[in-house]
Amino acid sequence: MKKFLALILALTSVFSLATFSASAESSDENTTVIIKGDVEYIFEADASEDLINSFIESCENEEHTHEGTSTYGILCTLLGHKLESSTVQTITHNARTTAPRCLKKIYTVETCSRCDYSTKTLTNSLYIYCC
Repeated sequence: MKKFLALILALTSVFSLATFSASAESSDENTTVIIKGDVEYIFEADASEDLINSFIESCENEEHTHEGTSTYGILCTLLGHKLESSTVQTITHNARTTAPRCLKKIYTVETCSRCDYSTKTLTNSLYIYCC
């Protein structure tokens, strides 16, 4: 009976350790982080350079952006856009003087793979503790 109980305890500990090590995966491999000034941009790892550059430019020039100004391809005119969705996070460090100081915004960005049409929608905004 003691051997059976020892075997059960050994198997339980092995399975619990295996589960723990599998769930400790770092999210750094799945993201691309770009820091410009006090703003940190966190993109999905498969984000294209065009998406990264256009998103950062639109955030920096937010008051001067014109929604809907893009070049449509002939396929988009006839068939509509072929939209691909991704999530982008921005963290503005020291946005407030009191804690929590940093502002985290989560955007859903939809881009057309056929033309340069893109939209960004703010889905969540919250203050976090990071600085």
